[in-house]
Formats: sequence, structure tokens, C-alpha cells
Amino acid sequence: MNEEHLRRVRVPPGLFELGVFAALDPDTWRSGLPPPEGVARRTTLAREGEDADDVLLVASGLVKSYRAPTPRRRQIVAFAGPGDVIGAESLARRPWGTTWETVTRCTLFRIPSARFERLVADHPRLALALIRAADDESRRLRSLLVDLGTKRAGARVASCILLFQDRQAGARRREPFNLPISRQEMGAMLGLSPETVSRQLRRLVDARVIRVDHRRMTVLDSRRLRALAERRG
Repeated sequence: MNEEHLRRVRVPPGLFELGVFAALDPDTWRSGLPPPEGVARRTTLAREGEDADDVLLVASGLVKSYRAPTPRRRQIVAFAGPGDVIGAESLARRPWGTTWETVTRCTLFRIPSARFERLVADHPRLALALIRAADDESRRLRSLLVDLGTKRAGARVASCILLFQDRQAGARRREPFNLPISRQEMGAMLGLSPETVSRQLRRLVDARVIRVDHRRMTVLDSRRLRALAERRG
């Protein structure tokens, strides 16, 4: 993997300390990874039901996963960011279970499943990292299902804000962070209408829990936001 190519597609500093990348030393990754790909926002990476032949490692940006039970309805079920793995289906010889689409411009490593399997076989620490990643994703999905079944609209929106805050460095210090999805996408994730999402965000702004400037958000009162997110019924 050429260092010049890495700089050209803007692989972030500290990449090999994030998520699954932290399982192996940088030199091992450099010898085992293909050149990174720069991918534009709103690009479909995989479609539900199609054969899964590759594993994707996210180096930068944000990717969303959704299912479309009807042509007009999308249910967002997951997000992947730097250090995350997409494409466990290929290792299990299964078709894609969801559609994956970039939310922002992304940098990805696309690895054929057979090549990735050899990498895992040669480095057991990577296998452990994948197990942990799968467990984390399972926990997130269970949490989403619980939220949809037991939380009111305000608590769901608060939980979603915390999800993106926790993904971005510096947010815990009351620094602004990007809310990378639209009101429509947030509604599709939380089972709410865009109007309901907007109304709940306005309430949080009026209560001085958050501040919003377009898609830049600052959490002003983290304790209250977490308390709201934990409310059920």
C-alpha cells in the first residue's frame, strides 16, 4: 500500500488505532490491504439480497445500513464509521442482509472475502476484534429495538443525538459535532416522522439542552440529555 496513495485519498492520522484496525500493527495492515478507495456521498456500496463477495473496512466518513420493506419506506438499522467492518455476510457465504450507502464522502478498503479470510487465519487477534465488533453491533441493534418498543419520541431523539456525539472526538467536551443525517433519515432510523423529529429537536433547543446550527450540534447539558434518553414509556 503506497504511502503517497494513502495521503492522496486522505486516510486520517491515527487510522491504525481505530476499531478493528487496532488489532494489528500498521506494517501488517500495509502489507495486507489493497489501495484505499475514495467514495462519494450517497453511493450505494451493497444492495440487500445481492451476493456478498467483499469485506469493507471504513477508514473515514459515515455509512448507513437500511432495509426497504416498501418502495417508499426505508428503515435505517445501523451506521458504520472509521474502524468499522462491513460485510460479515461474505465470510458466512450469505447475500447482503441490508443495503449500505455512504452518508458522507468516505475512504474504504475493499477486500475480497477469500483474501480477508487468509488475513484472519494468519492473525488470531483480528478474529477476536471481529467477534467484539459483531457483539457491539448486536448490542446496538438490540438497543434500537428496545428504543422503538419502549421509548417515546423525545427519548428516541435524545438517544440518537448521543449515538453521534459518542462517535465523534471532542463532543464530550461540549464541542460542536456534525449531525450527519437529515431529519428524514433520523425519522427513518427512529420510526418517527420528520416533523416529529424537528419538533423534538426544537424542544431540546428551547430547553437549552442542545444548540443547533444547521447540521452542527453542541450538547449544552449532557446530564439532562442522557436522562431524557433513558426515559421509557
